[in-house]
Amino acid sequence: MLSSELRTANAKNISIFFSLNLTQAEKVKAYLIKGAKPLPGFKEYPNPQVGWGALCVRDSLPE
Repeated sequence: MLSSELRTANAKNISIFFSLNLTQAEKVKAYLIKGAKPLPGFKEYPNPQVGWGALCVRDSLPE
């Protein structure tokens, strides 16, 4: 992709992201937290070092 095309694509994605209302953003956050995988060596979540764990998009998306 050309850099100008990449900037345009990123601008559109950012625009879409910020157009979500708060309820939708909270729903996305809940899906991502639900799908997070625990990391070895950490017992308490959320953790200041690793947050909720490793992101797993496949397990985060509803069926």
